[in-house]
Parts: sequence; structure tokens; C-alpha cells
Amino acid sequence: MKGKKPKILLFIPMYNCEKQIVRVLSRVRETIADHVSEIMVVDNGSKDAGLKTAGKEIQKFRGKAVLVQNVDNYSLGGSHKVAFNYCIDNKFDYCIVLHGDDQADAGDILPYLESGEYRKYDCFLGARFLRGSKLIGYSKFKTFGNVVLNVFISGFTLFNVKDMGSGINMFRVSYLKNRHYLTYPNNLTFNVF
Repeated sequence: MKGKKPKILLFIPMYNCEKQIVRVLSRVRETIADHVSEIMVVDNGSKDAGLKTAGKEIQKFRGKAVLVQNVDNYSLGGSHKVAFNYCIDNKFDYCIVLHGDDQADAGDILPYLESGEYRKYDCFLGARFLRGSKLIGYSKFKTFGNVVLNVFISGFTLFNVKDMGSGINMFRVSYLKNRHYLTYPNNLTFNVF
């Protein structure tokens, strides 16, 4: 892949993100839109106006973005499966996952896209709880719960885990080609697997 620009899908799962999706997609346009080949917003049957709001916003990407609505609420894991299958079937090299609820900033991955550092890894995972990280609008209760979970998982795996469910991650599609992720649950614990 040296010398050739990698084909990157930006996958944004969303459920009831009407209030956040505009900010998420605006930030994508400001930061990483030029580094991705396509943007795929996957709605999980939102009960709010998130689908309509996202539909208006993706038009600003002029054909570079697509909005998909799952026929049922497959949860976060199920939406990952939809996006990963899409990446494999359409010969993408990488898939960036950016949650639609605005818990992560698309700009955080920009330095790694520009430097190409992500090419060293099969999985490039964000971490909200590293020293120096900024948690904007994240409650102290959620922070405490996540830190406790990370300490527990670190003790269990004997590996220093900083975040079990960051809202921004990147995967090499060749790592996913055997579709091992299809055996994982569709629920919110998908990232743990």
C-alpha cells in the first residue's frame, strides 16, 4: 500500500443523536473529510429526528457520504457489523469508527492520518482516560464507572487498558476479512470483544 492513498471509510453509528449529529458531521468537514474516501452514517432506528437531521447534513459532503437506516435496532455492535461488511465488500483499506453522539472529536485522529502512523496497527483505538485527555460534557459518574471498568479489565488481562469503549477507533480491513466479529454480540459490549 506504500505510495497509494488508502481507501478509508468513516463509519458513524447513531441512535437518537438529533442534537449531536450536526456537530459531529461539521467537525468531520473541518478536520478529516479530505482524508477519508467515503462517510457512512448508520442509523439504528432513531426515535428522534436524527435520521432527518443527518440526511440534511450529509448532503454537504456532495456525494461522498451515505445514510443507511437499519431495518431494526441492531445496537452498536450490529451497526459495526454492517459497516465492517461494507468495508470488506467494497475493498476499503481502513475503517474509522466515530460515534454519532459527539463523545469523541474527529480532529483527534487527524495527526495520525496526516503522519500515516495508523498504518502500523491493525486496530488503532482512542482513549478518553489517558493523562491529558479532555472529557467535554462527560459526567463524573460515567468517568468513575469507566475508570473502574478499565482498572478491572487491566487486572484481568494483565495489560494496561485505558479505555474499553472510546467513541473513535480505526481498524485495518484486512484484519477484519475473516469476519470474526460476526460472532460478537450486537449490544453495547461489542467494543470489549
